[in-house]
Amino acid sequence: MTDLASGDVTHRYHVRSPERVIAIVTRAPFWTANDLIEVPEAWEIAWESGLALFRRELLVDADWEVEGAEHYGLSSDLAQLAIGIARRAAIRIPLVELSPSELQRLVPESSDHRDEALDLLLTDKLFTVTS
Repeated sequence: MTDLASGDVTHRYHVRSPERVIAIVTRAPFWTANDLIEVPEAWEIAWESGLALFRRELLVDADWEVEGAEHYGLSSDLAQLAIGIARRAAIRIPLVELSPSELQRLVPESSDHRDEALDLLLTDKLFTVTS
């Protein structure tokens, strides 16, 4: 996303942790390759631009409670409260339901790489097609 007034670019990721799907917004783009995170710039810049969030926010709840105490100085009660709130705030999957006609317009039958496009759209279940 680009803020037209400031020109700032942010990247929104929906990530499945062991216990929920969360949304994280960073100022650094990234992708995964063979279970490793790849970035187009120096790792330190990407880390400071938001990737550091992934280290903590994708932990299982028990590990996050320990990390919450160490990194944020949270009491066990407050960490449990944060975990409980995060459970309620889980993003619903699928994020978007496409009608068959929308899917047809996005990926026409005549598309050169139709199978690959459908795979990219539908595999992670963020998009589904209504019947």
